[in-house]
Amino acid sequence: MTVTAAQENQVSTLLIVEDDEFQLQTITDILSEEGFEVTGCSTGQNAVNILNQRSFSVAVVDLRLPDMSGTTLLRTIHELSPATRVIINTAYGSFDSAKEAVNFRAFAYVEKMDDPKELVWQVHRANRDRLEQYTMELEAAVKQQSVDLARIRSTQDKLQEELHQARKMEAVGQLADGVAHDFNNLLTVILANTERLRLMTHSTAETKSALDMIEQAANQASGVTRSLLTFSRKTPSRRQPTNITEVVESTTKLLRRMLPAGIDLICDISHDDHAWVNADPTQMQQVLLNLAINARDAMPEGGQLSISLSSHKPNTDADRGFVRVVVQDTGTGMTEHVKSRIFEPFFTTKQRERGTGLGLAIVHGIVSDHGGMINVEAEPNKGTTFSIELPSIEPQAWRDHSERSSRIPPGSGELILLAEDNELVRSIILSTLWANGYEAISVSNGEGVSSAYEARKNDIKLFVLDYSLPKRNGLAALTALREQGVQIPAIIITG
Repeated sequence: MTVTAAQENQVSTLLIVEDDEFQLQTITDILSEEGFEVTGCSTGQNAVNILNQRSFSVAVVDLRLPDMSGTTLLRTIHELSPATRVIINTAYGSFDSAKEAVNFRAFAYVEKMDDPKELVWQVHRANRDRLEQYTMELEAAVKQQSVDLARIRSTQDKLQEELHQARKMEAVGQLADGVAHDFNNLLTVILANTERLRLMTHSTAETKSALDMIEQAANQASGVTRSLLTFSRKTPSRRQPTNITEVVESTTKLLRRMLPAGIDLICDISHDDHAWVNADPTQMQQVLLNLAINARDAMPEGGQLSISLSSHKPNTDADRGFVRVVVQDTGTGMTEHVKSRIFEPFFTTKQRERGTGLGLAIVHGIVSDHGGMINVEAEPNKGTTFSIELPSIEPQAWRDHSERSSRIPPGSGELILLAEDNELVRSIILSTLWANGYEAISVSNGEGVSSAYEARKNDIKLFVLDYSLPKRNGLAALTALREQGVQIPAIIITG
């Protein structure tokens, strides 16, 4: 890095401390002609006052001053302005004074002579030395600024990427939120009619199997939407005491139908009380399906996919019990770079038409939402292993839940007011209520709730109100009734 004339002038400033007026004027004139900016004073205290106001590249100090010695001022200058080069200038030079000056880090020691060239040369040398240090400091500052700028740019790029991802997830959430209502309404009809068929017919084993598959597929479809909503923080998961062994078994049955013949599926599960967790079973199945589908795509020529289950029973109160599910394949594996990014939303190594980049991000979101951890081990061409750990619950927790989940007794003709705008959903809810011993009347919009209540207010025992009703949503309709003093219990339902 070269130094320009402008930069050199920035450090070409001199302070002359000389009590002899003639000497002070002579030195000032000579060095001014050399291009230096010169400031002069006649005492050490004046020099200190000036140094408190500004700094100089070089200071030329007389060894003998009226108020202090030159070496005393030399020490003070180093304290006030460490970068200033100090030249001791004296007419009474001696070995001892020169030694003292060197010991106190004087840049040079010059004896006054009739020919001032020695002083001028030393001033130039001192100024050049200061200029070189200034250049080094400037280069270091520029280098540090470059590092800081690169760090700032890196931070900005990271924040920009996070903002981009946040906007993507917001779009996913809005899309899922919009689809979920209508989609889940349709699934409600499918599931309800499946149950009706199960009750209405004397099912053969083949019919029962078909109904089971319809019900399982509908629950999975609902789980996909709910997983997206959970991932985008639109809805919480529906956790309950869940036997992971049963989840793995049911998922394995599905996978045996989905996987190509070239993939050997191995299921290694254990049956014990500690395989229970507090989880959303549909989301847990979604996790396993996503991992299995990724494994399938990583083994286009076939291979082995294994799913294993184990549990850790706590030995002490401080120990953490957990259930571990391991999904392992013998596929193409992945590089360290890919492994570091696999849980990022929309990151995918698949072709555009084969992957969205949301599968593993949803898996990570579900596991994290359940208080669990997921780890991945992989190397190129050596397969991939995903390990999921979920906090286990005590057997008593699921036994209590099982007891609470016993069959609910039928109604005794209580009248329920239903508000639902979807005709198919309204029909299936009404028929379900009637089949379970209740009476029911219905309206299709929020404004009809009040009038229907007025017509049967002495008989109605419960409101069942869809949240997303036309004209007035279910919550607003209920609020209006509450403001009128109506305290009949209410259930708000939503797709």
